[in-house]
Amino acid sequence: MKVTIDGHVIEGTPEELKGFFEMLGAKFPVNGEVETEETKTITFEGVEYTLVDRKAQDGDVVILTETGGDLFETDRPYKVVNGIEIADDDGDLFELYKPRLKRTEATVKVYERIEETPQFKEGDRVKTLADGEDGDIEAGEVGTIEWINDMPDDDDPYIIGVQTDGDDNSDYFRPQDLELVAEESEENPALKVGDIAVVIGDKTGIENLEKGDVVKLEGNRGTFDFRARRSDGDSELFNKGDLRPATDEEKAQYEQALKCAKLGRKPGEFKKGDIVRYLGGSSLKGTIVEVYSDSVFGKTSVKFENDFGICTERNEELELIAPVEARVDV
Repeated sequence: MKVTIDGHVIEGTPEELKGFFEMLGAKFPVNGEVETEETKTITFEGVEYTLVDRKAQDGDVVILTETGGDLFETDRPYKVVNGIEIADDDGDLFELYKPRLKRTEATVKVYERIEETPQFKEGDRVKTLADGEDGDIEAGEVGTIEWINDMPDDDDPYIIGVQTDGDDNSDYFRPQDLELVAEESEENPALKVGDIAVVIGDKTGIENLEKGDVVKLEGNRGTFDFRARRSDGDSELFNKGDLRPATDEEKAQYEQALKCAKLGRKPGEFKKGDIVRYLGGSSLKGTIVEVYSDSVFGKTSVKFENDFGICTERNEELELIAPVEARVDV
């Protein structure tokens, strides 16, 4: 048997030629299927992920080996969001697992993010991401590393001792259960009473507020640094490690929500007759306009005094100047 490749003639039995091409990396069918080496790690948006044997979770990346319909492709990575959904090319979200579309646990390869083990030293200020080994320190608390076991035991990964602020509790943690608390600097100024801040911690026992809420800081005489109050009046106690300074945009968001709360409205809710400022990115940015109709589904119709006439804008592109309840037309 002869095979010609780029003008070169290779001669041998079928078995010899098969062995030759296998040496060059070729794959041949076995029982009707081609043997392939499964990719154990992938890089997605600059981050490494590793293959795991479980159902997909929020934050994972998945690759479909089969799928029905024409919205998704096989052998292409998709990020899992909102618990268990993936987005098509238009950004629309769909359930990941759909047996009728051949998307099952058997046809979805799941990759989880490879987290680098952080490096710590004694004296570092840290926030806990999980409860301590003994349960004396809970997730979300801030403290100082008192000691690190330089000769860890594989059977006991809890090698870092932490002491919390205020109550002086101590407990043991794994490196992956801690994150550094940023030192105060010009870029990361110290928080004080009266500041507008954002909740970044999710300490155990939090009931009224949520991570991501924009709040105003009040004084507190207890073991916590601040009482953080949302624009609707709900509040919780936090240490400064659970908070960060708000950006200018987030401060404006808080002031806007506060105005709405005083009027008995939801944040970003506008009513017909309100006077608002348009914050969109067009040449009309900064224009003062009147609300033409009440907000519906996060959008509001406003009336421009030019050829644009009545336009529907997203609520976050509008800033309340004068509510209809306070207008006095003369």
